[in-house]
Amino acid sequence: MTAYLKKIKLELGNENLHYAIAKSDNITVLKRFRQKSEPHWLFFYDGKMVNIIIGTNAPKLMQLIVDELEQYVKFKNGEIQREFIPLNKVTDEEKKKLIDTENYLKQKTRKEKQIRAIIFCYGSYTA
Repeated sequence: MTAYLKKIKLELGNENLHYAIAKSDNITVLKRFRQKSEPHWLFFYDGKMVNIIIGTNAPKLMQLIVDELEQYVKFKNGEIQREFIPLNKVTDEEKKKLIDTENYLKQKTRKEKQIRAIIFCYGSYTA
């Protein structure tokens, strides 16, 4: 994904675009992002978070970067206001991802129980 970030920075040539890779293990305020298997992309305006996207969908991420840069310019020019997201607030996207993960794990557990039941029944017949 870093290659995509470098590419879009070159293509846009925008001095407002900066990126950094932060390991949540070392930053206390990012504690809630620890032990996550997908990257979390946080967007900031002058040090305040305005958006977050989860995952590795490169086209979606690239489009969001372009959109956020356009919005940032409007914000800096006083044309729009933005709602800032506190770093300790769990966003709607994070809640949705958590629910999706929980549902996946429940479904996986049900399937594993079914497989164990089938194996158990099969084992009972062959004994």
